[in-house]
Amino acid sequence: MYFEGERSANVVFDQSIYGLLIKTQPAILERLQKIIAKYPDGSMGGDAWNNLHDGVIGTNPQKNAVHLKLDREIIIMGEIVDELDIGGVLFTKSNFGTVYPSLTATLDFDAMGRPIINHFLRMQLGAKGSEESRAKYVNSKDIAVHRDFRGSLPVTYAVYENPKNPIPNPKSLDNSLGVFVSAHRKNAPERASFTIDDFLERPDGFEDLQALLWIFSKSLRELDGYIPDQPHYGNVAIDPTGQEPPIWYDVGGWMKRDTMTTEQAAAYRYAALSKALSHAFAIMDRGAQKAIEFVHGYKTYHTLFAGYFHDAMQNKHIQTGVRRIDDMYEDKPFLPSANRNLLDEFIVNQDLGFGMLDLVDSQASILVEDVMPMHRRGAPFFSFLYDLERGSWMASQ
Repeated sequence: MYFEGERSANVVFDQSIYGLLIKTQPAILERLQKIIAKYPDGSMGGDAWNNLHDGVIGTNPQKNAVHLKLDREIIIMGEIVDELDIGGVLFTKSNFGTVYPSLTATLDFDAMGRPIINHFLRMQLGAKGSEESRAKYVNSKDIAVHRDFRGSLPVTYAVYENPKNPIPNPKSLDNSLGVFVSAHRKNAPERASFTIDDFLERPDGFEDLQALLWIFSKSLRELDGYIPDQPHYGNVAIDPTGQEPPIWYDVGGWMKRDTMTTEQAAAYRYAALSKALSHAFAIMDRGAQKAIEFVHGYKTYHTLFAGYFHDAMQNKHIQTGVRRIDDMYEDKPFLPSANRNLLDEFIVNQDLGFGMLDLVDSQASILVEDVMPMHRRGAPFFSFLYDLERGSWMASQ
């Protein structure tokens, strides 16, 4: 399918969803085509283009997506939906060539579990790359409805013919831009980052905070067949009661377990756990400002480990790992917040045993210190994760 306009795009639709939209939402489909194919500051004029959608998604200055409320509710993949979320459409004629101020790099592992910093990528402000858009669509279709967790409900993705990203992806040399469109579930819970903010503001929010963090970490362990690349609270919506399975978003960079060796999968799993740990530290910083940590003597990462290792907390390797994190936190409680303004997900402290990345200057140039495989590092928890990936872990151990 082809959406012709000032920024024409080739569009890939699930035919059953396209047929449903043609039948039930023809006006919405027409607005969707204009949102994708016309510039926000193009021939329609900014006000007319803005009137096509129902609001910009997100609060940070690097947003790229808009909402589009449906004329009436429909059912997609067995779920009631009430709007479309359209990502990658907020780049304009006037800002073209302006890239996001932050660097994006990929931390990968080879088949032996050795770390690799793959590339740095700068993306056009308000846009998405076509590879990212396609990956989100493909992975979302695979995991949209799952027994224990859910993903985005994919509707379509598009690849722009022109313009191109000002700086090509150095990994693939592909510089085409793209769009990913997903459907929003009616009455879906808020993303956990907003829910956590609410709990931190409430005097009685402590138990709810614990419950949410436990559900998050248990789900992170049990994402059957996948390992996420960005497991933070802005990428998951959680029902704090636990009655509905979590909804995971931004799954384009998720790794498929069946494509990896045991060593590689264990390394990716450890990287995901390390990133989740850094976000647990961040909640502690915010909680300390609200006196939650001081009043309760509570450490968020204890709940993270209790959920992730829910069947293994008596294992000696897990207990040793928790003690090591406790010692690190007590010695250097300032460390997480000191790191967070510098490519947080790529700075892994030596005390955690990752010991492979080193921030060398303020421009965020990153060097690999060593390429020792992860399973040879003696890092906290890693022996358990390695056994888990080998299939040799049993809860009775």
